[in-house]
Amino acid sequence: MEAFLPAAIPIRTLASMERLNRLVLGRDTLLFLLLALAVYTADQLTKLWIKTNLLPGQSIPTEGFARLTYTTNTGSAFGILQGQTVFLIMASVLGIIVILAYYRTTGRHVWLLRVALSLVLGGALGNLTDRVLLGSVVDFLDVQLWGGYHWPAFNVADSAIVTGLFLLALFVLVSRRAVPSAPSPPPGT
Repeated sequence: MEAFLPAAIPIRTLASMERLNRLVLGRDTLLFLLLALAVYTADQLTKLWIKTNLLPGQSIPTEGFARLTYTTNTGSAFGILQGQTVFLIMASVLGIIVILAYYRTTGRHVWLLRVALSLVLGGALGNLTDRVLLGSVVDFLDVQLWGGYHWPAFNVADSAIVTGLFLLALFVLVSRRAVPSAPSPPPGT
């Protein structure tokens, strides 16, 4: 194979390319990206269905505990930061960079962490797409808790992000229990 390579490519560059190839084409990385893509695709397809089949504010069914209601949100979770689309886009891009960096350095070695980061990545990309293309996020899962109180509407991306963050918290808790603490030095030393 070396006979086919130009003599000008240094060996260090070839070693770096091999590491990049393992990172990009590794089975774990492929599964990480496929799960993120599945979340992203499910999010975008469900939002497309809602936008195509419902009018803004319309619900199916019109009453009940759980329904599909077409709403939009220019803020983030629970409607905070309304109208801060540019800030939320920048925060999303930064979050995606952090997720990818953490995956590259730590996440690809532990399956629970891979799944958690992949769910958060897919959800973040789904909501980022809405913010960039529409200026707001399409929400549609509407749950009535008691009386007339409704939980803030959410979407597939939000569900994936919350599930991923829950798994991330679980990973942190399990990791802390698995690592024994260092023994304390004897008194007076």
